[in-house]
Amino acid sequence: MAPEVTHKPFPPKLSELAATFSISVLRYLFYCFLASLILRFIVCLFKARGIQGGEHLTKDGDKNEYRGFWKAYLIAFRGVGGGRIEDLWLPYLLGVCELAAYPVLLAFDRFEIIGGWLVLKVAGSWRVWEDLRTPFNRFLFLNVLNLGIAYFWLSRYVVRQRSAYAKRRLPLTTQDRGGMAGNAFN
Repeated sequence: MAPEVTHKPFPPKLSELAATFSISVLRYLFYCFLASLILRFIVCLFKARGIQGGEHLTKDGDKNEYRGFWKAYLIAFRGVGGGRIEDLWLPYLLGVCELAAYPVLLAFDRFEIIGGWLVLKVAGSWRVWEDLRTPFNRFLFLNVLNLGIAYFWLSRYVVRQRSAYAKRRLPLTTQDRGGMAGNAFN
């Protein structure tokens, strides 16, 4: 007899997402801020090349005042004072929030929440990316790096707690698991 598959309720209850950290929460958040800052350094390298190429210009006849790479990099990294280039560090702050949340969601197998968030982010900027593919590729690259850091580095600091229901429950027997030995949390 095949084991019964149960569907996880959506949205998850807060008690289902209860987690502890193997390091202090402040240190974990520091790692999130640091990793997001490093990602900003990297992405601004690519964004500076786009600025040099004039992707921020609205018309073909507009003059590009950011011809020098390091001038373009500085305006991209600063995030203010660049007209259409301004991002006010909001992508950085979103990155910090994502890096803090993704490892917890990964630990609890809540991939649909991460996928839904990525779909929401893509849908919000779809019109811009119809004309310019470089910002879309930067977006994809940044999200791959974000998920990679969350999975390969930060997720090792998240420890999944057993819910109150799971603590009361007796371990499954070998027969209940379809012949596999162990309990429900192997």
